[in-house]
Amino acid sequence: IDRCVWSQKTAKLVTDVWQSKWITDTAGVHQVSISYWETFWQRDDPNDSFDSWRHLEAQVKRLMPVLQFQDEDIQLSEMQHCLKTAKKGTLRGSCAFSADELAAMPDALLSLLLLIFNYIRSKANWPDLLVQAIVCMLAKTDEVLTPADTRPIIVLSVLYRLLTRILSARYVKVLAANVPPEVFGFLPGKSREDIYYFIQHAVEIALEENHTLGRCVADLVKAFNAFPRVPLQIIANHIGIPKTEVDAYHNFLGRVSRRFRT
Repeated sequence: IDRCVWSQKTAKLVTDVWQSKWITDTAGVHQVSISYWETFWQRDDPNDSFDSWRHLEAQVKRLMPVLQFQDEDIQLSEMQHCLKTAKKGTLRGSCAFSADELAAMPDALLSLLLLIFNYIRSKANWPDLLVQAIVCMLAKTDEVLTPADTRPIIVLSVLYRLLTRILSARYVKVLAANVPPEVFGFLPGKSREDIYYFIQHAVEIALEENHTLGRCVADLVKAFNAFPRVPLQIIANHIGIPKTEVDAYHNFLGRVSRRFRT
């Protein structure tokens, strides 16, 4: 696309004209994006196994508790509650459903969907349609020159999001009652504002009592892409998350395919 831009420099009373030509190869952009992001999404060694992490498994057993998580079929009431509280206008994924459409479904259809969900959680197996994702790239800077200047938004199937929302609600209910009080993320009744109050209180007490205070802040770059999968599986199994649900999640990670929308 040719673009002509006119600007008038009033100080010199002259007018300049220049032309920019934008040349975009969709296939090239697509390949560069895949090459960059697969280093994060496919970073785990495919031969990684529990044997490689026996030292961690021993530490997990020594330090982490065993909790009691719900291990039974998902009920219609749980699905209805998650649909009622889901954000409206969410993007459609590979299943082509919207959250609004699912919320409008009669109980008879939701009950059929429930059969699929309970099959997935009990057999750790996914329909092909639910392991497809659409990747939309958002710019992080005014001028995007490389994939590092973008943030990939992964749009998963609405059905996948509904199932994981139901199971996550079960996990959070148990974890919220057992994690240390200093943990604020992803817990009901807590938010990032609580962290600010916690730090402010610690600073005020230190000043009032005239003693030193030290803190460390760690910002993990692309944190959720940095956690290796086998250790997470070891931790989830140990604390008591139902094994079939843990297996279903890792089965999903191994099968999910992404399509870039460019």
